[in-house]
Amino acid sequence: MSPVTEWRRTAAAAVALAREVGPQLTNPELAAALNAAGHTTGIGKQFNTTAACNLRYAYRIGSPALLTEGELTPRAVAGRLEVTMSTVHAWLTSGELAGRRSPTGRWCIPFPPEVEAACRARLAVSPHVHRDADGVDRRPGELSIAEVADRLAIKADVVYYWASRGYLPTRRGRAGRRWIDLTPELEAACHARIAGSYKLTEDVKAAHHTEGIAV
Repeated sequence: MSPVTEWRRTAAAAVALAREVGPQLTNPELAAALNAAGHTTGIGKQFNTTAACNLRYAYRIGSPALLTEGELTPRAVAGRLEVTMSTVHAWLTSGELAGRRSPTGRWCIPFPPEVEAACRARLAVSPHVHRDADGVDRRPGELSIAEVADRLAIKADVVYYWASRGYLPTRRGRAGRRWIDLTPELEAACHARIAGSYKLTEDVKAAHHTEGIAV
């Protein structure tokens, strides 16, 4: 008796047809072509989308190109506009940016010059875009907001407040993330601010032995 892997294997003729037409067809179209030619799966059933996908994977049969001419992926759009992927997906969800779903479910975005110009115009007036971001990741010695908060034993919200008020110099790097060069002088000033704050609890202030201005 043949091993189960043999009698469940798709017929060679079905595989040959899939190799011939598969690279030009989506999985539903490939299933329809195999069924129309009278082929069945290795267990004698008609092909469906899942079976066609499995056949394509098992025999390394190519798929239609993801993008048509002039289309970009969300990642490519984000890179060209220097925005985050979440921004591009938000535009797709809201309908501000047109796109189509590929047979595999991935976004394909027509991106001619006029669409790019409209996106850049939207960014120019968006209150959510950090125009002071320099696109550089963390530099040596820099700390994140969370790391500064942990070092000073305070909540990150306090550090964010200081940054927004200009009390704590920060640099916006890639994707608008804030980085802080916490020099000894700057750290001492933070301890002074904490010790003199009327908004922080006494147990937090007690850990800071200098005096300074309020938060």
